[in-house]
Amino acid sequence: MKRLTQHKNTLNTKVSDLITISDILSLPNNSAVFLNVGVGGGKSHFCKNRLYNVAVAQRKKILYIINRKNPCDQFKQEIVCDQKYDCLTITTYQAIESRILSNKDPGFYQYDYIVLDEYHRFAADTVVDAYTDLILEYIYNIHCIRFFLSATPYGMDTYIQKELAQRNIYYTSYMLPACYSMMTLKLIHDPTAIKSIINTALQQQQKIIVFSNNIKMLYRLYVEYCSDALFICSEYNESYIQYVNDAQKEYMIENELLP
Repeated sequence: MKRLTQHKNTLNTKVSDLITISDILSLPNNSAVFLNVGVGGGKSHFCKNRLYNVAVAQRKKILYIINRKNPCDQFKQEIVCDQKYDCLTITTYQAIESRILSNKDPGFYQYDYIVLDEYHRFAADTVVDAYTDLILEYIYNIHCIRFFLSATPYGMDTYIQKELAQRNIYYTSYMLPACYSMMTLKLIHDPTAIKSIINTALQQQQKIIVFSNNIKMLYRLYVEYCSDALFICSEYNESYIQYVNDAQKEYMIENELLP
């Protein structure tokens, strides 16, 4: 059983504009909600605020599962500062996978709501994590309300919905495409062009973030601009993790901005 709610996004449209408290309360106890919402659409804000308020009023608990350690730490700091740790628990997929691989129960039965952030990861085995689909069978079989969050489901929504339908589990979907009307997108491949953009930003006293899967290039840029730069990489990258300034990194996570 399913329902699809699709909206054309505008700059200010957020998930909380689409899903009311009444919508949450009307969900069956064993069901799923898919939030296929673009970046900046307020997926996590909805879960950490509106869903939290519903859970508190009902004396229920939320488990929020995140794909990466850095945002996990950031979210944990948020709920401590906002004193929301009474019914909201933050963890990572990797921590739960570790429990399962150690023949321990993941403990999903403790929670009434389970939020699966960036759920497209279930279809994305990597060198550092070959067990991305390990949790899915537990998610299918636990009796709770599941929220699947992704800006790029890559067809994973169709796959999971088929599995839910076979188990007679109700699900509904909300689609809110990303709105990029406020920006101009350009893809840069030439390292010289990247340096030109960096130099312009520094001259204008602006801040810039450079993303790349070329870690060697990023490190070379960091060395060249080290007095003005913060270098970040995966904590599992043994070759480059030593160059991360932990104090500046924690400042960035805590304050949600670059020093």
